[in-house]
Amino acid sequence: MMIMIATRSLIASVLLALMASSAFAAPPASCASKFVGEWRHSGSGNRGSVLRDGRALCSEHPACVQGTWTCSGNVLIYTNSLGSWNYTLAPDGRTMSTGTAVSTRIGPVPASARSAAPMPSAQSPSSDHPVNPGNPVMLWMIDKVQKTFPCDPKTDRHKCRPRSPEGTTGSRG
Repeated sequence: MMIMIATRSLIASVLLALMASSAFAAPPASCASKFVGEWRHSGSGNRGSVLRDGRALCSEHPACVQGTWTCSGNVLIYTNSLGSWNYTLAPDGRTMSTGTAVSTRIGPVPASARSAAPMPSAQSPSSDHPVNPGNPVMLWMIDKVQKTFPCDPKTDRHKCRPRSPEGTTGSRG
């Protein structure tokens, strides 16, 4: 009986370790050094720590949601429980942007990031909106953080959502 319990515990421990290691897989070395470091987010003002192990931690804001990141070329893909966003690194390496939000590097720009030129990919989502644009929690947070949510329904259906007078998300129709 004791051997069976010990075996089950060992199997559970191994499975847990495998799941944890895949959740924080390190980003590719070919682009990781461009993004690792401290960043200040323009919308909420929070401080973001982009770590080599694939974790993206935030602080200095009560609505901060910790996440993970990876990269492809000059694009950082940030993911948390609310969605996923593509941040494109500016050519000077000082800022990265989703099109609606900007993060500014805190500290010196590494040489690997200085000559970054945006390389859009036909297979990746547009960098000007989240991968999950209909998430009502994210839309509410964007409204609250940016205080405005300008859009043109003819050209940007991802940003345009009916709003109630309180600024919450309406139906998607």
